[in-house]
Amino acid sequence: MDNKIDPVWSFDVGMSILENLQNYSTMNLMETADNTHSPKEIDSFQVEKLYEMNKDDDDKWKDRGNKVQLTFKKDMESGRVKIIGNENNAEKILINHDIDQNVRNIKKGGSGKQVQWTTDQNQSHGLSTFRVEFQDLEIADKFQELIEHSAQKNQEVDDRYTQNEEADEKEKVTDINVSNEKYDKLRDDYQTLEIEKNKLEESCKESIIMKRELEQLRQNESKQIVALKETKAKTDQLEKVLMELQNGKNRLHEEVSILRRQYQKIKSENMKLSSEHSDKLKTELQSHQETIKELTRSYTDKIQELESRHHTLLNESQTKYEALTAKYKDQIRRTVESNKKIKAQQSRIKQFEERDEELNEIKK
Repeated sequence: MDNKIDPVWSFDVGMSILENLQNYSTMNLMETADNTHSPKEIDSFQVEKLYEMNKDDDDKWKDRGNKVQLTFKKDMESGRVKIIGNENNAEKILINHDIDQNVRNIKKGGSGKQVQWTTDQNQSHGLSTFRVEFQDLEIADKFQELIEHSAQKNQEVDDRYTQNEEADEKEKVTDINVSNEKYDKLRDDYQTLEIEKNKLEESCKESIIMKRELEQLRQNESKQIVALKETKAKTDQLEKVLMELQNGKNRLHEEVSILRRQYQKIKSENMKLSSEHSDKLKTELQSHQETIKELTRSYTDKIQELESRHHTLLNESQTKYEALTAKYKDQIRRTVESNKKIKAQQSRIKQFEERDEELNEIKK
C-alpha cells in the first residue's frame, strides 16, 4: 500500500496551521499581555470636550462627554501603545483602541486647540472619527505629537513582528519539506523491507518444507538402520553356522584321517588274511571310501553355498551402509545450511520488525 503524503497537501496543511497560529497569536496578544503584564502609563491629557462621528449616526458629530481623561498606555510585553478615554468620576470607557495604521487623518481643526483622527477599532463600532478640544494650543500640540509618535512606534513593532512571523513561517515550511523528504525515504525503506519480508517468508516456507523432508529422511534413516542391524544379526548368525560347518569339516578330515590309518592297518593285515577275507575287507573299504567321498562332497557344497551367501550378504550390507552413510552426511550438510539460512532469515526478520516499529512511530 502506498501511503505517500502529497507534498502540496502537506504544504497547504502546514500553511493553514501556521495561519491559524498567527491569527490566534494576533487575537490573543493584547489579552495575554494585559493578563500577565500591567500596561505602563505614558502620558495623560484632560480634554474639555469629546465628539464622535460614525456612519451609524449618519455622519453627524455627537457629543460624547465633557472633562474626558485621555490616557496613553504601553503594553510592556508587545511594546504597543493604545489610547483609553473615560469621563472623570465614571467607569464608562468612551475610547479604547490601538494607535497604528488604523489611526489616520490626524489633523488639527478650529482654533488649533482641536485634534481629530479616524479609526476603525474603537470597541467594534466600525469606522469612527473623534475630535477632542483642549484648554490651550500647547496641550493640543503635545497630544498630536504623542499620537503621531505612538502610531509610528506601533508600526515599527508590527513590522518587526511581521518579519519574525515570516522567518518563523519559512523555517516551519523548511521543516515540513525536510519531514516530507524523511517520510519519502522511510516509505521507500518500508517498501524495500516489505519486499525483503516477502522473500523471507518464502524462504521460511522453503525452510519448513526442507525441515519436514529432513525429518522424513531421519525417519527413513532410522528404519534403514534397524534393517541394517537385522541384516548384521543375520550375517552374524550365518557366520556362526559357517564356523560350525568349518568345525564339522575339520572333524570330517580327522575322521577321514582315522579311516585312512585304519585302512592302512587293515591293508597291512590284509596281507596276512586269506584272499576271501581280503576281498570282503576290500568291499567294505570301498564302501567306506564312497561314503567318505559323498560326505566330503556334501560338506564342501554346503560350505561353498554358505560362503557364497555370506559374501553376498556382506557386499549388500556394505553397499547399503555406504549409501546410508553418504546420504546421512548429505542430510547433515543440508541441515547445517538450512539452519544457517534460518538464522540469517530470523536476523533479517528482527531487523525488519525494528525498522517497522520505527516507521510506525514516525507515522504516529
